[in-house]
Amino acid sequence: MGITGLLLSGFLVTHLAGNMLLLAGDDGVSYNAYAHALHANPKLIMVAEAILALLFLTHIFLAFATTKENRDARGPVGYTEKNSKIEKRTLDAKISPSNWMFASGAVVLGFILLHLFDFTLELRTDSSINYEATADLHGEQVTDAYGKAIAILQTWPSIIGYLIGCLFLGWHLGHGFSSAFQSLGINHPKWNPIIHYGGIAFAIIVAAGFGFFPIWANL
Repeated sequence: MGITGLLLSGFLVTHLAGNMLLLAGDDGVSYNAYAHALHANPKLIMVAEAILALLFLTHIFLAFATTKENRDARGPVGYTEKNSKIEKRTLDAKISPSNWMFASGAVVLGFILLHLFDFTLELRTDSSINYEATADLHGEQVTDAYGKAIAILQTWPSIIGYLIGCLFLGWHLGHGFSSAFQSLGINHPKWNPIIHYGGIAFAIIVAAGFGFFPIWANL
């Protein structure tokens, strides 16, 4: 669970870095070039997508498995108190972040499916979205990925879905990032506060980064 979580976190950073080209201020030239280069080798893309899908499916399977194991272990009566990663501190089990990981992960999964529906499967039927539009890139006609992204991000399903999804993504990462290190045995009083607050900072940056795009597209 920790390994797949950290690998998926690495993907989020890479994906966010690429999407930041939307903000380059050159009418989409940089973003279209990035998208064109990314899809220039379809076979490589297929392999990368297969690996990414395997990571997601493994993470989801482990989420179901660990949730079931935890419920079976504690029996019909829930915990009243849980230990925190911060030493000498306990949390009310009802508000413990770990109790909400499965629920927040489910919302994040819905956010991912919406993103795939929009950008990968291209199934949105809104008349404002032209999936076949082309743009000029140094004398070459390429798919206008920039125009498509702006059009999608300006629709209400995307605005609402992406903002809610990013909020839950931040919540999920806020606990999951530091928990991954704990699962891998990287646990020491000297480093625990750094990992804990570093995880929170990472969650805020990633969630705010992705959440900014629908806001920016509608300014």
